Order: sequence, then structure tokens, then C-alpha cells
Amino acid sequence: MAQVSINLDDYTVTPPHAAFEACAEEARKLSLAVAGSELVGLIPREALLLAADYYIQRENLFILDERQKVRLAVERLG
Repeated sequence: MAQVSINLDDYTVTPPHAAFEACAEEARKLSLAVAGSELVGLIPREALLLAADYYIQRENLFILDERQKVRLAVERLG
């Protein structure tokens, strides 16, 4: 088991979903499972909506409601 810790100072440069997916890809290369992720502190709503838009596009989903988008982002980010 391993843990990756990252300080994301500017979500417009590196959105949380980009960091999560990069770590997940490296784990897949090593045949490791991803148990989840943890947020310490606050996150801007816009960062969650960026993550939601990423997963909506990747999974070809249709979600308009902001609350559902936030739930989707939280779910996909573990």
C-alpha cells in the first residue's frame, strides 16, 4: 500500500481530477488498485465543477444540475 500526498496550490493549473487521474494511471501501470482520495481543507466549487465536466465528457453523461455535478465529482475522485 502506498499513499501519494500532493499540495495543489492553483486548481486552474492542476485541477484535482488531473492529479487524481495521473496517480491512478501510474497505479494501473503497476497493477495496483486505487482505494480513494482524501481532501484536507477547502476546495473551490469551480474545481469540483471542472472535475465533473471532465467525467461527464469522458463518460458521455448528460448532467445539468450543479448538485449532481458535485456529487459526480466527489464519487469519481473517491
